Amino acid sequence: MRSKSREFIDSYVEYTSKRDERRKKKISSIKKNLDTVKRKLVEADRTMRTDHMTGAFNRKSFDEHIKNQWNLREVSQNVVSLCILDIDHFKKVNDTYGHDIGDFVIKECVRILHESYGRGTDFVARIGGEEFAVVLQDHNSEHAVKRAEEAFARVRKEVFVHQDKELRFTVSMGIAQLESGQTVDQWVKSADQALYESKQGGRNRWTVAPVTASLKKVS
Repeated sequence: MRSKSREFIDSYVEYTSKRDERRKKKISSIKKNLDTVKRKLVEADRTMRTDHMTGAFNRKSFDEHIKNQWNLREVSQNVVSLCILDIDHFKKVNDTYGHDIGDFVIKECVRILHESYGRGTDFVARIGGEEFAVVLQDHNSEHAVKRAEEAFARVRKEVFVHQDKELRFTVSMGIAQLESGQTVDQWVKSADQALYESKQGGRNRWTVAPVTASLKKVS
């Protein structure tokens, strides 16, 4: 009797051990599947939110981000500035060297923007062919100008080498601090108008959108 009891206990222990092992394997398998699904969803979301060529955020992400910044400004009253820029005479680059070189210039421009605006809260987006936007939290227009000076200095001094060609390019920028009472569209239009002023003023410069009736320029 004692022998049979021992056999039963051993058998039951073996059964429960195997059952627990199967359960652990099943849970582990489910977790791996969930991790895989989560990773794919994250990758898909990143793909939807970024520009495939440069890795910068895309126009859709930009539109969402500035709306979020506008909403945050309404609640917190924190300052935030928008910089819109494009590459000077980019059509000439494409016409002279071809689209491969043009794409290279765009990528290099984004690389410099990411290096110049590398804070965790800085937001760099490609919003058009050769047009980009940078959103700077906790930056008034004066702080945004200081950051622009650093970015412009980097662009101006670098010589870009691609396919045995040495290239230089410059950019123009418009800077607009979000003002109380402005809508999102007015904010973007203000930065766009400042960019237009930079182009009309000779390019390779930045312009600060006016806070009052007078237009403040910094170059």
